[in-house]
Amino acid sequence: MFTFLAATQDIAVDGWGLTMLSKEKSSWASICNNAGSTAGILVGNSLFLILESKNFSNNYIRPFFGLESQKYGLVDLSGFMHFFGLVFIVSTTLILFLKQEKIFTMMNRWTIIYLSKKHSICLIKL
Repeated sequence: MFTFLAATQDIAVDGWGLTMLSKEKSSWASICNNAGSTAGILVGNSLFLILESKNFSNNYIRPFFGLESQKYGLVDLSGFMHFFGLVFIVSTTLILFLKQEKIFTMMNRWTIIYLSKKHSICLIKL
C-alpha cells in the first residue's frame, strides 16, 4: 500500500511540476525530483541505520542528550515507518489544501502533452 501511494504521489508531482513551471524553468522539475530522491534515500536508508544501531546510539546520541545506554537503538523499523508515513500524509494533505493552482484550459493541456518531432522520434526508437 505504501509503495502504491508513493508511486501515485510521484506521478502526481511530476505532472504538477510540468503544469506549475514555465517552459523555460521546466528543467528545474527534474533537478528537484532528483534532489528529493537523493534526500529520501539518505533519510530512508542511512538515517534509519544510524538511529537503529545500538552501538551508534549508545556511543554518540544518548550521551549527547544525557540518556543512559540501552540494549537497543533509538528507533525500530515499525516506529520509523509509522513516523515517516505520518509525515508523508501530513505534507501531502497540507499541499492539497494550501497550494493554489491555475485553471488550465484544454488548449493549455495539449501544449503540455505535445511532443516535438525530435522527441517523437526518440520515443519511437525506445
